[in-house]
Amino acid sequence: MNDNDGLYRKARLGGLLLSASNVLKVLLTLIRTIVVARFLAPDELGLMGILLFSLAVFESLSQTGFAAALIQQKKGVESYLDTAWIVSLARGIILYGLVFLAAPLVASFFNAPRAILLLKIVGIVFLFEGFKNIGVVIFRKELEFKKEFLFQQIEVFTDIFLTIGLAVILQNVWALAFGYLGGKGIKCLASYFIHPYRPRIAFDGKKAKELFRFGKHLLGSSIIVLLITQGDDAVVGKLLGVTALGFYVMAYKLSNMPATSITHVFSQVAFPIYSKLQDDPQGLRKAYLKALKYIAFVSIPASGGLLVLAPEVVKFFLGERWMEMVPAMRILCIFGIIRALGGTTGPLFQGVGRPDIITKLNLGKLLIIAVLIVPLTRQYGIVGASMAVTIPMIMDQAVSWHICARIIKGKVRQILSVVAPSFAGTLLMMSFLGLLKQTKIFPGDKIAALCLIAAGLLFYLLFFCLFCKRDIIEIRTILFPNLKGKEAAL
Repeated sequence: MNDNDGLYRKARLGGLLLSASNVLKVLLTLIRTIVVARFLAPDELGLMGILLFSLAVFESLSQTGFAAALIQQKKGVESYLDTAWIVSLARGIILYGLVFLAAPLVASFFNAPRAILLLKIVGIVFLFEGFKNIGVVIFRKELEFKKEFLFQQIEVFTDIFLTIGLAVILQNVWALAFGYLGGKGIKCLASYFIHPYRPRIAFDGKKAKELFRFGKHLLGSSIIVLLITQGDDAVVGKLLGVTALGFYVMAYKLSNMPATSITHVFSQVAFPIYSKLQDDPQGLRKAYLKALKYIAFVSIPASGGLLVLAPEVVKFFLGERWMEMVPAMRILCIFGIIRALGGTTGPLFQGVGRPDIITKLNLGKLLIIAVLIVPLTRQYGIVGASMAVTIPMIMDQAVSWHICARIIKGKVRQILSVVAPSFAGTLLMMSFLGLLKQTKIFPGDKIAALCLIAAGLLFYLLFFCLFCKRDIIEIRTILFPNLKGKEAAL
């Protein structure tokens, strides 16, 4: 057993725990999405899109990156916590004041008067985030994934259950707003129960500067990421209106559900692992390729199957009135595949102390989106907006893998060989589903949707069992190494 075995075991246990929780989260999120789609009109969802975009703008413009800096630090971080908490609290208070004052301007920009009161009330989330116990960041730094799991799920489940209940009762955008606000409030309160650290009114300017030296790259990156991930919402809302934004937001949410759930788990586990392996190129390469193989195996077929079955899925889960979003959703499924794979590179760059790479790559991606988004949206509506964000994502991933290969002291073909089986199996599965749909052998829309989903899953697994046995065994040993003894461990 080598020196990293204990680290790998922690990563594996944390990944399994977070993955299991994410399966439950995805199911509950899907239920929430269905309820919201059934009880709320597209323009209500569009209002929430405006709200979340506006909050994200203010948050990104003031991102400190202190949490990531604390995780990346090689030495102990206890002496930095009070300073980081003071900065976080001050930031939260200032942000809420800015949101309160800017609410009328935001509403006027999007021609959505109802957004004024929404922003003033939901902006309270900045106070919750600022007051949150900074000590919880130690969970991720020390790989205490059980506690991290519990802490994260408190917010998620509160948000989901509140939103579902209120959507049935209120049937308007306030169900989404109060669900979001309630989740953040409960998370803030829970942070003081789940971690013993108690912040003090103490500030050290030198320590703040030291943290900011790492965090400043994340500040620039966060602003760029905001424009990349939500700038399209602003363009769609401004050019096409609130209702079109509602269709676009739902298409993005549903098509990216597999990618976001997987990358969320991965980033929580991978960043602290890569930080601890940053001086061990061989261990870093091994960890990265193993993680990429697992993510490709799960995310590529999930998004590929959704691309083919988009009409059946939308009609079955959301209803006829959402069918207008299907063409955009299909393009965004491609975006989702690349996003999931790209989610492996960001934690790697941060873990080795190179967040500046993220900033540079995202800046290039933003410039391409800026050129494409307005003309394509005007010409093709939400389909054009989907194209404008997907094309740069594909280009960015190609460059990212070349940089990753240098960091892990490997070659690009090693990376491509890891994802190739999943791409091959997914393309065959998509062709099979396309032919199966034409036969129309499954009666009724609901039965057909469920049967096609099951058929696609079985076909993909059968492909791997027949042609990629080695990959199946390797993925199994990533998850369950004890099945083949210690020699199967990572």
